[in-house]
Amino acid sequence: MLAIFISLGIGGFLGIMMFYFNFDISWCMTVGFLGFIATQILTGLLIRKLVKKLTDNIQNIIAGGQQKLNKKIQFFQTRPQGGVKTMQKLLEKDQHVFIRQAIEATRAFEKLYSWNLLLKKQVNTMRMQFYYQLREFEKVDALIPKAMYVDHMSVAMKMARLYKNEDESYKKLFYKKIKKIKNEDAVILYALYSWILVKKEKIEEAIKVLQQGKEKTKNEVLEKNWESLVNSKDKKFSNADLGDMWYALYLEEVKVPKPKQQLMRGPYR
Repeated sequence: MLAIFISLGIGGFLGIMMFYFNFDISWCMTVGFLGFIATQILTGLLIRKLVKKLTDNIQNIIAGGQQKLNKKIQFFQTRPQGGVKTMQKLLEKDQHVFIRQAIEATRAFEKLYSWNLLLKKQVNTMRMQFYYQLREFEKVDALIPKAMYVDHMSVAMKMARLYKNEDESYKKLFYKKIKKIKNEDAVILYALYSWILVKKEKIEEAIKVLQQGKEKTKNEVLEKNWESLVNSKDKKFSNADLGDMWYALYLEEVKVPKPKQQLMRGPYR
């Protein structure tokens, strides 16, 4: 918004100056308009450059934190310490540290809000996703009305929160967004919506959704779930094979297999 006012000011100033020096009114309007356009382009490029710099900084924080996390995972794999759940808690604690650093880094965008009308919503979307990873759902719910939904995971997160808050507008959101989200990106939305329908015991509707999803995405998980429901094997319905993409919604916990206990045998006599 501020960029528009500045551009109008510069364009108006140039037009007035041309008029002051007795140029024809058409020239005054042309120069004023060109001044407006040129200022808009220059300020737009400058703001875009600043936004990219700040975005890169956040991406570096996440990438650096993830790299440290991967090294710790490799260390745990070679030298296990405690049980699987203990290791998961330690890794989650480390992950939360760099996510909070990324949230703090988003504050740098605030000084640019007056220059870009959409930037505040974009930052709110980013923060919403970060708080979701931290499982701070009160903050997530507060940011949901202020965010943008153009990528599949932000849409899935909103659908999941609507479901948890018993707000059935997740249905309207699904059908609105699934028209625009294509290929593999659509898998999580079909998987999530069919899961909700199964939880609501709306099996026939879930079958129709999975039918559409498997044809559109050719995804094996959707195919298997469709077969399970068609054959009245509802208990076999599972999105677990989607891995992190599914568990990132925190609707189900990762099932950690229990270690098999070996029977102790005494010495042969």
